[in-house]
Amino acid sequence: MFEELEAQGFHMLTAHRREEPLHGHAFLEFSYILSGAATHFLDGETAEMRAGDFFIVDYGTRHAYRAHGDEPFLIFNFIFYPQFIDRALADCHSFGEVADSYLLHFQYGSLKTSPTGRIFHDDGGKLREIVGDMMREYEKKRVGYKEYIRCRFLEALILVLRRLAKEEKRQLSTAVEAVVDCVRERYAAPLCLSTLAAEQNYSPSHLSKKFAAEVGERFSDYLQRVRIEQSCRLLETTELPITAVAEAVGYENVRFFNRVFRRLLHTTPREYRKNRRL
Repeated sequence: MFEELEAQGFHMLTAHRREEPLHGHAFLEFSYILSGAATHFLDGETAEMRAGDFFIVDYGTRHAYRAHGDEPFLIFNFIFYPQFIDRALADCHSFGEVADSYLLHFQYGSLKTSPTGRIFHDDGGKLREIVGDMMREYEKKRVGYKEYIRCRFLEALILVLRRLAKEEKRQLSTAVEAVVDCVRERYAAPLCLSTLAAEQNYSPSHLSKKFAAEVGERFSDYLQRVRIEQSCRLLETTELPITAVAEAVGYENVRFFNRVFRRLLHTTPREYRKNRRL
């Protein structure tokens, strides 16, 4: 199992197990209960799970489960490294970093409840459908099966995060939503929170606190994240020099652009472009 994980960045299996002892691991895990019921132990918390339930286990988190009842307990496990999602995530060591990545860009810090600390139920069976597709692709191993599995798994992660955000009913106030929209539309322009605050009839300090509370990060961090997200798009889809990419997303100083890029994505713009085109 671990040889395959090391070779391709992921491994999946379905298993009939009555019990899994307490353990932790240096990778991420997504598990879906196909049949039966069990008690799940996660970081000192206990929860009951049944067919249709699913959970995500983060790096280093210790968990175990014990099946009960007469019905066979069948579980689907998808274990993976962040670099399976994207090569640029090779240095990530938490689910939060994956959720915040360029592909998902979910503002993980804004969630009040981590998806790695609870059991979900697949209402409507959409995730069961995705799991089934992944299992069939993995079994047949047709041309492009790894890319297909990656795309379907990304869809599953997005559905999980979207559901959690919906449950928390996180909504932005009018003022903060206006700032977010402005950043998304004018990220390449010189943007100043004090100017945006004046447009919303707020003091800069009040809007700054309000923005951080609702979005989950400071205005300056959000602006940098959006700019780097857009730079990734240009690095992947154009032949623009790095200096031109930096300027196109709002950075006059290419050294500062490189520094922010590395801090957020743990790689350089040049390395990112090279890896995405391998």
